[in-house]
Amino acid sequence: MDGNVTFYSHLSRISPDITIGTQVDTGDYIGNIGITGVPDKNYKDVHLHFEIQVNPFREDPLRRVFL
Repeated sequence: MDGNVTFYSHLSRISPDITIGTQVDTGDYIGNIGITGVPDKNYKDVHLHFEIQVNPFREDPLRRVFL
């Protein structure tokens, strides 16, 4: 709610209960870990990327562009 954005990458399946804006708590099922986006077809290690972007939509008044 503070403008920060979080996301998970490389999920092989996302729960149908999760939509944009859904709040999740520790232990909530959000999807299955996968290997999406990996070009090496022999790559077998499933993994998850979790990222927090600190308010990426705020306007920088000095640059007048969106970060």
